[in-house]
Amino acid sequence: GAVAQVADHAYGDALDEVLDPGARQALAEDLRRAFLAMARPAAEGRGWARQPLAWEPLDDALKTALAPFIDQHRLLIKHGNDSLEVAHEALFRSWERLRGWLQESGEALYLFHEIQGAALKWAKASTTGENDSYLFRGGRLARALELRRSGLFSPEPTAQAFLDASDRAEQARRSAERALQQKQAEDE
Repeated sequence: GAVAQVADHAYGDALDEVLDPGARQALAEDLRRAFLAMARPAAEGRGWARQPLAWEPLDDALKTALAPFIDQHRLLIKHGNDSLEVAHEALFRSWERLRGWLQESGEALYLFHEIQGAALKWAKASTTGENDSYLFRGGRLARALELRRSGLFSPEPTAQAFLDASDRAEQARRSAERALQQKQAEDE
């Protein structure tokens, strides 16, 4: 459709401005991350919904590359210097490139938003001292830590602290388990 053509045109133009192949590849990855960061799983669990992306932390090259999506083509909406978001959720369905990125990274996106949500609950519960029940464990924690290492998404400070606390608790649990096993072996 027309929206997809406009998006492809803006994407192509942004990359054509960069002559160095390495810088072009880096910008393409930055654009991919930015568009993925502007998506979150829809409330009903099917499809994608808009998610604001903080504007200020973006580097100047990425801001320049995103400008045509905002000004010229109106595919993105910029809210002052605070945030940026997709103008209409139809972009998630109509732009093939974005749809492909979402399919490729969908599981990671769901996990990222699960981390963010659990981190907020954990932080809120920390005032009552009952926040350990929100920590990730086992395979769920392993997937979350791998996602953080991948650099695909940048968790907010609360989510970083949540993952660190989850990791420490898991290491303590494993250490206690090994000590118990060792003691049981010695007692036999």
